[in-house]
Amino acid sequence: MKQSSKTLRKMLAIALCVATIGSAGMTTTLGSFVGFDTSVSAANMVIVTHGDFTYYLYSDHTAEIVGYKGTKDLSTKSLGCPSVVYAKDLDQYYFNGYTGSYTVTGLHASAFNGCKIRILGLPNSLQFLFGGFLNAEIGCFSIATTNSYFTSDTSGVLYNKSKTNLVAYPSNPSLYGATSGFFLQNTCTEINDWALTNCKLTSITVPSTVTYVGMGAFQKSSIQTITFSGCPSFYQATGESVCSFDDANNLSSIKINGTSGKYSTDTYGMLYNKDKTKFIYCPLGRTSAFNVADTCTEIVDWAFHNSSAKPVIYDNVTKISSIAFDGVKSGFKP
Repeated sequence: MKQSSKTLRKMLAIALCVATIGSAGMTTTLGSFVGFDTSVSAANMVIVTHGDFTYYLYSDHTAEIVGYKGTKDLSTKSLGCPSVVYAKDLDQYYFNGYTGSYTVTGLHASAFNGCKIRILGLPNSLQFLFGGFLNAEIGCFSIATTNSYFTSDTSGVLYNKSKTNLVAYPSNPSLYGATSGFFLQNTCTEINDWALTNCKLTSITVPSTVTYVGMGAFQKSSIQTITFSGCPSFYQATGESVCSFDDANNLSSIKINGTSGKYSTDTYGMLYNKDKTKFIYCPLGRTSAFNVADTCTEIVDWAFHNSSAKPVIYDNVTKISSIAFDGVKSGFKP
């Protein structure tokens, strides 16, 4: 997604602030970045804590939630995020004595690390969600229907407004009382980066409407098997390598039923290019022996990254990337 220059200035300000301060409990002002148009002054930022929340405040009178220090176990309760921060409620007036309010337009998912929340009510004014809910258990996402950027369905799944992108799937739907399996709206065509991080489901079937899966979409999830009804494309870092399954430590099998895309899978749940001449990815949860397809002639970058598997590789494989076996575990045995 293309970011506006205003958004990029904010992201750079955040990076500098984290590197310089390292504590969300401090209140600090950052100067403008050299070389950027500072007419909006978005690179001027302070960190403040008010009530249970910590915020980045910007001189364009917007805010982002970056921390939460309230009750962590809300497994039977709801938590609503503020949409506005009032200058009069803070310890001092910032940005040349500004006395008005700051609209909460951003939320960092890491703010809720360690939390277990039945229903997380997102700011009505939310425009940006940063990162995935990697270390939080959320039963349901809720956001006002008047929000122009996001929407949630009756299952508590968070999408972009048009429901074409899965933004965040509740990591623990059982907190909300959900007993059925994985479900996506039939309008959904993309799974965003980190959308199913920490998901407690063990098996999911992705509908054929989904044509793209983002980076680290299943990171640290409990998912063991993924079936794609179609044949989506995946986030690629270098060459043929895919990063959609990074840190999906429990995933042992991928199945692609569609035939119209660029990927295929075998009976072991390994990922290949369409004609199975290139071995693309071995799921991290696979620890037992398996045979690499006898049609395979190449093993691409990161194919066995962090793997503990025991692949049988035939002599017809004539090209192996120098980083194909990067970081393999002690149990790995080709």
